[in-house]
Amino acid sequence: MKARLLGSLAVSLLGLGSLACGGEASSDDGASAGADDGAGGGGAGGGGGGEPSDPTAPPGLDCESFEVNLANWTVAPGENTDYCMRLPIPERWNGEDMALTGWSWNLSSTHHFFMEHSPQPFPGTGTEPIGCGTGEDPRKEFSFINSANNEGSVLAFGAGQGTGTLHMANNVGKYLPKGGHFRTSHHVINSSDQPIDTWARFNVCVQPLTQTEYVANTMVCTSTAIDVPAGTVGSTVGTCTAPYDMEIVLLASHAHNHLTRFTVQKYDGTATEDALVYESTDWDSPNIIQLADKPILLKAGQGLTYTCEYEGEARFSAGAEEPWAEHCGLFTAYTFARGQGKEYEVPGRLTGLQTAPGAISVAFPSLAQSPI
Repeated sequence: MKARLLGSLAVSLLGLGSLACGGEASSDDGASAGADDGAGGGGAGGGGGGEPSDPTAPPGLDCESFEVNLANWTVAPGENTDYCMRLPIPERWNGEDMALTGWSWNLSSTHHFFMEHSPQPFPGTGTEPIGCGTGEDPRKEFSFINSANNEGSVLAFGAGQGTGTLHMANNVGKYLPKGGHFRTSHHVINSSDQPIDTWARFNVCVQPLTQTEYVANTMVCTSTAIDVPAGTVGSTVGTCTAPYDMEIVLLASHAHNHLTRFTVQKYDGTATEDALVYESTDWDSPNIIQLADKPILLKAGQGLTYTCEYEGEARFSAGAEEPWAEHCGLFTAYTFARGQGKEYEVPGRLTGLQTAPGAISVAFPSLAQSPI
């Protein structure tokens, strides 16, 4: 993925849901976290960022923050590698419910990087990160995010290749329950004939949940009705509706290399409107739109219609390991609609599943596993 910024667009995710890509895990070297109460540098007024001459340092941030640092490792030529690491959150920011309000990143290379938040205590014995698996190298685990959903975990943020920053407007933040830890899904594909050095470093902005007026959570919508024959073009369309009044504060998408275009339109409760509210034509570095300063209001029964266009052969596959495998996933972050007296309340995580072409279905509150 390539970092991309355009106005309020940023290749970074806020509280997105259960979606990952398949891949065989393998590589060298280790990963480690920085040290400040357990998982990184940083602090008030600018957070970490490393030395100015450090090419791996993430941009500084003007907020209360800490740094997460996954140290350099090497991916061998031709390897399709997925890393899963668990990282402690500094005690200073983990003793009460918090809100994630922004982050900056420096990633050397990635197909995807998802940082998940698990509400369970960090299972390690110290302040260093540990692998998720139990094999010879516990970092080398296919970190399909659903595999952690029995922990009650959700995605906290993500990022694309390069450097960038994102800070949510209007006192919006993603709920992070106290006492949890971070878990990574870092998928790197090295299609070259040379080894590549890889790193992932972040500054993470947080504030007490009690100071966050509009708390965001996830609505993830998935269509499994993907079946485009080889040598043809085709699409799948799904509509995900809101169970109650909400405001969409972030839009993002996920698919694989057969995708040519991903679009989103508002559904007014009876029909899909013509105007696009989201478009991306780059499967590997999709646009992510931060809308907290101008959210999309959805009344109960209204929703979002999303369309994935493909060049075949393309078919749905949960693990996405086959050459024809595809996904069509709409990621959103939302808050309760303003004016309902629900300021400072935490909305539930929502999942929408469309299994037939053109299906319209309501997103449901659930921690149940999505098919992707």
